[in-house]
Amino acid sequence: MEEKKKDPKVDYSLTKNEIKFSDRIRLRSGKNGFLLTFTQSHPDRDEIICVSEIYLSPEVAGSLASILMAHVANYEKRFNIKITPPGIQVEKVKDKKETEH
Repeated sequence: MEEKKKDPKVDYSLTKNEIKFSDRIRLRSGKNGFLLTFTQSHPDRDEIICVSEIYLSPEVAGSLASILMAHVANYEKRFNIKITPPGIQVEKVKDKKETEH
């Protein structure tokens, strides 16, 4: 019988161990991956603050997309609501070779 692999332990020691809220996301893509920028809007101050940025390999981005879609579908079914995303803006990330002169 094949032994079931255990999930590796996650080390949070390099983080601040805090959960951050984001009400906006910006996705930029390039040949080597995807850059997710999570931001938070402040209507009283007419500004947007960057909460976090994460660069994903194409493989991890694909896995995230599949997992997220499944979870959104389950959420909609569980709470009997349809999530309607706001307008979508797509940007291309320039690769290093494109930005070097």
